[in-house]
Amino acid sequence: MSVTFDASAKTASNIIELPNGEKLTVSLAWPRLSAPGSDIVLDLDITPNRKVNMKLGFEHPYPDELKVYVDASGANPTIGDYKFSRRLDFKSGKVGMHYDLKWTGQDKVSK
Repeated sequence: MSVTFDASAKTASNIIELPNGEKLTVSLAWPRLSAPGSDIVLDLDITPNRKVNMKLGFEHPYPDELKVYVDASGANPTIGDYKFSRRLDFKSGKVGMHYDLKWTGQDKVSK
């Protein structure tokens, strides 16, 4: 197993050789990490044919508004190439208990 950490690039990665000879590479990056908005990127790669790239983030531009996203893409022998995405937009009302939620997403698989 080997671990690499780069503080200037805000990334950490790890390579593990599995008992079956495959290699699992895990990379984690946090290009933006703050209260008004953050992004986290997770990459998993298992040789020879499985990959996951996941991005998770949020933006909090105003006290009554929050936007969250999750994107995942990759390849898997069972479903082929894939891409999933979800977005949540949340706004709270100024008066009373009124909330606006918008949940959107898209899924694509090649098999």
